Order: sequence, then structure tokens, then C-alpha cells
Amino acid sequence: MPKVGVPFLDTEVDTDEPGESAQNLGLATIGVMIFLAIMGAATWAYNKLKETTGVDQGTGIPVAGE
Repeated sequence: MPKVGVPFLDTEVDTDEPGESAQNLGLATIGVMIFLAIMGAATWAYNKLKETTGVDQGTGIPVAGE
């Protein structure tokens, strides 16, 4: 039976073993979700620290539209 590739998750779905493929696809999806959650939390913490310390103010960097 053919294997169907899922390039975004870097995994394949094998139609011979649908249970194992579903587990691999699910684990890959959970891994991507955890990675995005960690990156979101790190971005929030970084921006919160910048706001708290006042580093973001008065940098003199021109911002388009302001």
C-alpha cells in the first residue's frame, strides 16, 4: 500500500499500518503544538521584560507608520 507524506510534520502515513501511522501523525502534531506554545510563551516573556525594564522606549529606531 502507498505511503502518504506529510511534509509540514516531516512524517509519512502508511496505509498498511493505519493505527501506527495515526499515532505518529498525532505525536508529530503534538510536538509542533508544544514547540509553538513554547515559542509563544518565550516571546510573551521577552516582550513583558522589555516593557517592564523600559528598554523598548527611546531607542530612536524609526518605525513605519508612526
